Amino acid sequence: MTALSSPCSFEQLALDQLSDNEVLTKKAKIQQMGFFMLLLLVMFVSMAFVLSSYLVAASSWALIPALATYNRKRKAIAVQLQKRSLL
Repeated sequence: MTALSSPCSFEQLALDQLSDNEVLTKKAKIQQMGFFMLLLLVMFVSMAFVLSSYLVAASSWALIPALATYNRKRKAIAVQLQKRSLL
């Protein structure tokens, strides 16, 4: 479980090579994509209730690993911004 919540060292090495503006841009893009994925998950669950289909609800579980990946990337960017004193 800690592997999902801790920022990846590979992501930190890649973020170290970016400029401040590029890291801030990457943060904005990650937030937009995470919001989109969360919206998609809510849409799947609401459609499962409307259609009364367990198959649609079960397919929404496929989005959870993607949300975990975006959350890990968001945390890695937050750590990088704190290291650079930009947060």
